[in-house]
Amino acid sequence: MSSLVVLEKEVRVTSIDLVEMINTFREEEGNTTELQHKTLLESIRTEIKALEKVGIGQQNFLPSSYINKQNKEQPCYLMNKAGALQMLNKESAVVRYKTVEYIEKLEKERNKQDSFMIQDPIARAKRWIEEQEEKQALENKIKEDAPLVALAENRIDKKGCFSITDATKSLGLKRGNITRWAKEEGYIHKVLQEVNKKGEGYFKVYSSDGKHNCIGITEAGLRLIKENINYVRAS
Repeated sequence: MSSLVVLEKEVRVTSIDLVEMINTFREEEGNTTELQHKTLLESIRTEIKALEKVGIGQQNFLPSSYINKQNKEQPCYLMNKAGALQMLNKESAVVRYKTVEYIEKLEKERNKQDSFMIQDPIARAKRWIEEQEEKQALENKIKEDAPLVALAENRIDKKGCFSITDATKSLGLKRGNITRWAKEEGYIHKVLQEVNKKGEGYFKVYSSDGKHNCIGITEAGLRLIKENINYVRAS
């Protein structure tokens, strides 16, 4: 299904291959919505711009190109595992898990080939340590995603949204962080219990007792908050 590119001993996957992996695992999950490569490119460019705005340089996404079916050169990106994980934040827990698992499988196959070529026992030992560090970094990332996954699996409302209180606790935020950030960004009304047009799809008005309205967070809203977690925490 996919291949890996090796740049200066670092393994990278192309954005074309990542789209193929995501769509394959979406289909296995029963999701018929197909991710377009141009959509992923837009997300990557948005990610790069957001990091540049706060002065963060990055090497997770390297510009590249490929030849399409019409024999024309088209833009794409080469991503290391960290970059792929950034782009998987918008996917379901199942798609994220299976995609990372597949990338790891490809990496292991590549590492086995590299290991056979390393004759020096000290060099082989260093390579093994590097592999363990990479594995630990991935495990830490999965643990970091765990609260969001757990919350998404425990919907509190038939209308498909979660309470801001539960989201706040699950993501380790302080009381008021989410509400203040959402108001500042124009997702919800600053005074009324209403969701602005910008917030549609991310926030939702619901009633837990049939009398009083509350503003809840949709699953897409949870992903939005996690993508902007540092800004939310600072609110």
